Amino acid sequence: MQSITYLDLQSLSFNNNATDLAKVNFSSSKKMAEILDKRIKAKKRVAKSDIIDEIHRFAIQEHPVLTNRMYSKLLSQDLSTQGFEIFFNDYYHASCHGFFWIVLRQALNAHQDKTWRNYIKTMLAEESRPRMHCVILKEFIESCGFQIQEPVVAQQFIDSMVKGFTSDIPFALGYSLGVEVEGAYQIDLIEQSCKSKFSEQLAQTIWFEIHLDSSGEEEHANQAVDTIERTLNSESDLERLRQGFFQACDDTYNFMESLYQHIATVITATR
Repeated sequence: MQSITYLDLQSLSFNNNATDLAKVNFSSSKKMAEILDKRIKAKKRVAKSDIIDEIHRFAIQEHPVLTNRMYSKLLSQDLSTQGFEIFFNDYYHASCHGFFWIVLRQALNAHQDKTWRNYIKTMLAEESRPRMHCVILKEFIESCGFQIQEPVVAQQFIDSMVKGFTSDIPFALGYSLGVEVEGAYQIDLIEQSCKSKFSEQLAQTIWFEIHLDSSGEEEHANQAVDTIERTLNSESDLERLRQGFFQACDDTYNFMESLYQHIATVITATR
């Protein structure tokens, strides 16, 4: 699948109304709107800078990553068990296992700046408490009756995250902030989508709870803001911060769209 950037997505609304269509789908989904209100619109201000506050709390609200087709399909209640298995397989490889073992480790070694390295070390530590988060997610997936297989579309997203997290520090901090801001919304949405088919398994796992409680993704985003305000000074730094933030949103959008298309292809082929 050809990758799409935020600027491309903005232009699509003029060419074929694709962004407007996504917004129509979003407005028709009460559950998606509730998650948006809770995880995005209700964010409290933590930044001293108005510019950083705008990026932290408001910039993502117009980005189509929030209304991509994979998220809509997850919440539609008509994703098959096979569809969930395909989704969780590549989601695990990219957003959990690959993020911890590949992305964050390369990010740690990308710069010798003490503030940056402490920030990444904190993320690595938090991804290991109370146990390795990727192990907890794998246990949940297996409890749903699925087995982790080789990934199909995850590697491109892993590569994109590595590129984002190992770029210059202002860009990388923006990228990390984008991942964390979108992360709570994403994980809440996935949890809600599992309730109809996997309620018993949800009751037995802590994976969603540890990412959605007060020390989870929201706190990680707040830590990113604090690091940003202690690190960045110039207008050019803030511009790179914004670019990194939107790149993270673009990359997540492209990953979810590729997952949606992969699931559709597999299910069509097996009918």
